[in-house]
Amino acid sequence: MPIAYKYCGPTGIAILQHLELKVTPPDEFNDLFEFLPSFICSNEQAYYALCRKRNPELRNNWIDFYRTIADIPEILRRLENNHLRTISKTLGVLCMSKRADSLQMWGHYAKSHKGFVIGFDTSADIFQGLRDVRYFENRPVFDISRAEEWTHITEVRPDLCFAKSAKWRYEEEQRAIFHLAQLKTRRKGLWGPKSYYLPFPPDAVHSVILGAKCTVRLATGITAIVAAKMPRAVVSRASRDNNEYAVTWRSV
Repeated sequence: MPIAYKYCGPTGIAILQHLELKVTPPDEFNDLFEFLPSFICSNEQAYYALCRKRNPELRNNWIDFYRTIADIPEILRRLENNHLRTISKTLGVLCMSKRADSLQMWGHYAKSHKGFVIGFDTSADIFQGLRDVRYFENRPVFDISRAEEWTHITEVRPDLCFAKSAKWRYEEEQRAIFHLAQLKTRRKGLWGPKSYYLPFPPDAVHSVILGAKCTVRLATGITAIVAAKMPRAVVSRASRDNNEYAVTWRSV
């Protein structure tokens, strides 16, 4: 059975308590390049032809042409600033990993090994959209001089949604894209920011790995929740490997 892993800090116990996974709009991620292509204009003449189709008042002369292409740097800047904000109003991302033994992710996402990792059975219906992220040295390109680019600017484009810098390859990330309008919502307080959640069935939880520095209180709470709600799930405890720079775990 394929398993996808979710690294959690201590507050992630709420995932098990409420049986909900947080789905995050991409503008809230820690990756500066998330969902953002490199906006370019490779052909000024083709771009001007597109502008004339949209604005019949533009004439076929050099004056209108040069006035239009003079605005290209500003157009590219606005696209860079607004594209992610626009996408994040409608789409959210569920992020998982194919591995549970990443020291970097235990240190970062699991709060210096004080948290835990949840293993999910990805055969559950809610994970059917889960796909591997692909890693690249160069950013995907959005060319404003190509008409077909504009046709798909607000769609779920795999070259944007499932692509990241090669520097993130160690995460071996899997992700699924959801429309925010289809998810449960909660706010922090009366005027706090809205968060989005995806409910999951208890039997989707395959395993829970407690961090090497997980407190007794947190471990006891997680073990009790798993025993009550998801008795088929296996709870393990991580520890330092005796020989390698690695973590291993055994059931508790």
